[in-house]
Amino acid sequence: MTLNSLLNHVLHAFGMGAAPEHGQATERENLFVRFARDRYDPGDLLKQFAQQKPRPVAGAWEWELETELGEFGITLPDANGTPAREEQAFFVEVLREVRALDNLVQQSCEQECVRTGLGPENYELAIGWVCIEKQNLIEQTLALTYYGLRVNTEWDAKFKRDEAGIWQPVNFLKQAAGTDPK
Repeated sequence: MTLNSLLNHVLHAFGMGAAPEHGQATERENLFVRFARDRYDPGDLLKQFAQQKPRPVAGAWEWELETELGEFGITLPDANGTPAREEQAFFVEVLREVRALDNLVQQSCEQECVRTGLGPENYELAIGWVCIEKQNLIEQTLALTYYGLRVNTEWDAKFKRDEAGIWQPVNFLKQAAGTDPK
């Protein structure tokens, strides 16, 4: 076994390199990238959210939750001197789903890494902020602001509820599949 093929096998074992094919894989379509899943613990985030007292900031209230990947911020509008109840309930629901939402983003990062041929470090992201884009009875839209862990980047992963109440990606994954993101 050559040093190059050994390195390829090690990288593949950790989900970071090209998938072995006929002894070596040098073509981009053979590139295999796998990012971690289930990175956020909804139970821990919900516990922190319930136990923390938010701090007031410019007409709003802010929480900073701790994760293994760094701080995770939430801002809610002020409702007569207290955080708005409707938005608090909304964020409790979002925190329950954060693992599944992040897993969709991780899947998208894998696809983009392979599609562009850029190194995985360009797609290693963590949630830094959670924002309500739109909140009403008809439409709820959410943005998870991601920050690069190894490169200086910021990106909003946007989600919208479908008719069944399930969060669907708005500005990622669907474009890769060639469908309309709206």
